[in-house]
Amino acid sequence: MWRSKPLPGQFLTGVTHGKPGRTQKDIIASPSHGDTFECTYRMRRADNTWAWILGRGNVTQRDASGRATRVVGLHTDISASQADRAHLEDMVRNDPLTGLRSRTFFTMTVDELEQNAVRPVGIIVADVNGLKMINDYLGHEEGNTVLCQAALLLRGGLDSAACVARMSGDEYTVLLPGCDSLKVAEILHELMQRFKRHNNQQNRPPVLLAMGSSCAEDMQTSIANAIVAADRAMLRNKLTTRAETRQRVRDWIENHTFAKVSMNDCRYL
Repeated sequence: MWRSKPLPGQFLTGVTHGKPGRTQKDIIASPSHGDTFECTYRMRRADNTWAWILGRGNVTQRDASGRATRVVGLHTDISASQADRAHLEDMVRNDPLTGLRSRTFFTMTVDELEQNAVRPVGIIVADVNGLKMINDYLGHEEGNTVLCQAALLLRGGLDSAACVARMSGDEYTVLLPGCDSLKVAEILHELMQRFKRHNNQQNRPPVLLAMGSSCAEDMQTSIANAIVAADRAMLRNKLTTRAETRQRVRDWIENHTFAKVSMNDCRYL
């Protein structure tokens, strides 16, 4: 017999007709809610693992008051498809190389912060210096290692409230809800010191980031505008440190390989 509510350990997650809130109980109680329903829920198996079940039902008989007296239905185990869905959602939310949040997730988070009028929101934008040179002389696998190390250092230097996303090939952006300008500047300084300590090691190519920060202090400044300001600050930092960072990457490559790096190569300007 079809049950109109989940057993202990079952959780209804959806219904049909595109009408949120129309549960089996509503449909059973009155024909105004339709005669069919569809839902998904979890059920604990005997071995304590969870199965996702798709339930479909149809009212075939009602009494004079309109209440269903007979319902037929079908249960289908859709655990595999739910696992596929979870995997796809993970791919959308997270960057597959670095494990940071994806650009899509970052955009969703910004939208949520704006909708909830969260302020202040600090922004840090970072861009890896010398990656093209590393890719060309040490290989893209080494370049990917640098990207992952940069992500690890960024994420490890921030608390769980921060949203750290890889926005493009070598660019990262950090959202810091609740952080005003002073706090963002403090965090930026701590991150720069964190990278400096890491780069004192000589066994790996240096992980050199240009970074800039900004803050949306109140609702008069959008988070999008704060991101633009942080990006401009990052570019200014990149320009002022370009010669130094290019030289550091070049020195490391030449000291650890037989390659000679041409600083006049336009690819590294």
